[in-house]
Amino acid sequence: MQRFDAIVLGAGVIGAAAAYHLAHRGARTLVLERFAFGHAHGSSHGGSRIFRNAYPDVAHVRMALAADALWTALEDETGERSLQRTGGLDFGVVGGGELEPIEAALRQAGSGGERLTAAEVRAAFPVFAVPDDVEALFQASAAIVPASCAVATLLRAAGAAGAVLRDGEPVERLDLGADGVSVATPMGRYAADRLVVATGPWLGEVLPDLALPLHVEQQQVLYVAVGDEARAAATVAAVRHLLPGLSARLVGYQTCLYTKTPDERFVLDRHPERPHVVVAGGGSGHAFEFGPLLGAIAADLALDAATARPTAGFGLGCFAGT
Repeated sequence: MQRFDAIVLGAGVIGAAAAYHLAHRGARTLVLERFAFGHAHGSSHGGSRIFRNAYPDVAHVRMALAADALWTALEDETGERSLQRTGGLDFGVVGGGELEPIEAALRQAGSGGERLTAAEVRAAFPVFAVPDDVEALFQASAAIVPASCAVATLLRAAGAAGAVLRDGEPVERLDLGADGVSVATPMGRYAADRLVVATGPWLGEVLPDLALPLHVEQQQVLYVAVGDEARAAATVAAVRHLLPGLSARLVGYQTCLYTKTPDERFVLDRHPERPHVVVAGGGSGHAFEFGPLLGAIAADLALDAATARPTAGFGLGCFAGT
């Protein structure tokens, strides 16, 4: 049986980031992925994910700022670009109050944004057909993250720091001992002092004892034929109200799984009975941009049993009674 300091199950963005931080902190780390690295079965693949600071609560803004610093540090270390700065727009109805909490949270966290009228949006971004009763909040720091490439960068950086990366190894047996874990796959058996479970839609399957109230929802990413033409047509029709120049011809599409919690906050905590086991998931469709931060928090919990990094109520206790 091969022994490690830490095993990470799952090589999506959170698992890859956890392995990266664990290895950088000197932990002998093994990553086990049930599919091939870069697969399209889960939630961390594709050409792009949004990155933004614009959230209506200051906790998420602070997390986004911390994640921004970690993405930037990864860029500096690897020479590979992760944040493609495009700027971002949040829209609201004039007088509707949608933008005020976002603006207030940004200001409180020391970030910023610029309020634009509909006419200013049309002048600066003529691709958008914005009616006069709409206003926007522009954030220059918003970006696009090339999802599959970013995960590959994290895995390469983890490997360069000493992590052992193995794909095509589904878990056949997982034993959570009082002071360590053992994992059996078709290729071998492994033991470690610590475990990070970051298996995305399969989180409940790997840790059934926690009875996590997770709901897995399929989403489509369209690159404007697919089998579900009615669903695609409805999506394109809705987007064309804002982007009238958009062609109705699809040039490609992908599916993505959202693993949603009841309050759509993430799950990031130590196992209540096996504190050397860290549970990381429940991305609820908006975790990718925080990936390096969530991985760093998972590494902190695994190695230190606590973290000083910003979190926003992601404990397992939040789901008691659900």
